[in-house]
Amino acid sequence: MAAASASAFAFASASALSFAAFSAANFAASAFAAASAAAFSLAAFSAANFAASA
Repeated sequence: MAAASASAFAFASASALSFAAFSAANFAASAFAAASAAAFSLAAFSAANFAASA
């Protein structure tokens, strides 16, 4: 029984660890997407500003 519970604990730990890694990767991807969108809108704003002043 001890072996079965140790194996269940190892499986639960691995699951929790992979979920944490997945969450971290997901967070990094969404932060990158937000930063890209911000950079793109800043570029669009600068271009519009330049066109207006030209």
